[in-house]
Amino acid sequence: MMDLGNVGRNTAAGSWERGEHHKKLPRLGRSTSWMLYRHMQSYANFIKVNWMQFCRPPLLEHRTWEEGRRSILLPGCGERARMAPTKKGKGKKSAKQKKNTGPDEEKYRKAVLEVDTLKQHLVLRRDMARQAMADSEGLKQRLLDLEKELEEARGDKKDIYEEMIRKYQQLQHQTDTRINRLEVETQNLQAQLAACQGDLLQSQLDQARMLEEKDKAVAEMQRKVDEMETEYEKILHGSLDCVLSKLQSAKLTWEKEATVIHMDYKHQLKDFGLNPLYI
Repeated sequence: MMDLGNVGRNTAAGSWERGEHHKKLPRLGRSTSWMLYRHMQSYANFIKVNWMQFCRPPLLEHRTWEEGRRSILLPGCGERARMAPTKKGKGKKSAKQKKNTGPDEEKYRKAVLEVDTLKQHLVLRRDMARQAMADSEGLKQRLLDLEKELEEARGDKKDIYEEMIRKYQQLQHQTDTRINRLEVETQNLQAQLAACQGDLLQSQLDQARMLEEKDKAVAEMQRKVDEMETEYEKILHGSLDCVLSKLQSAKLTWEKEATVIHMDYKHQLKDFGLNPLYI
């Protein structure tokens, strides 16, 4: 936390001596503007309440004229105010005159010394008060600048908040629209899926029925083929038996005829004097 007493003393009594009262305060970011604003406001209130004590002269200590003539230490200044040197002619007065006029002159010189000291303190305090008022004006201006920056930051924050709300509402609207569209598409796809599942079930039933009918037809055809095969086998065996019997009878006939023809040729060869065994 800021020490307000040290701030007041450093600002009112020290900044004008160092020549730093004309320096500008460092520019802070908006994140610390509110804290600095509170500190500056507390310091301004401190200056408003305690600025009279800077103008009030301090109580003077009772010093002898010789001590005051040598040097007077002004509080809050750090410098020594030298008294004007006395005239050389006064040193030539006799001891009797100094003794007669000593008390009155001592009182007069003390009064003059106190008046000069009060004037110097008054000037110093007045300068300090002026400097404090100038610093107070600078702080007020800085406070106004900080208030302006704070208002700008609040305005920017409000604009950013409104922009975020607008974007959120826009995104929410887009999301709701997309959700509704996807729900409609989902319903359509579910209806199409149900229709496709019905068609698939019907196709499976038709295919099963067709396979059953095909199996029945194949079995029927196989039965007919077996029957035809049996019949054809019977017919073939009968035909072959008939052919074999006919071939057998033809063979016997051909053998008889061949034997007759062979015997005729054999006789004819013998008639010509030829031996059939050599031919």
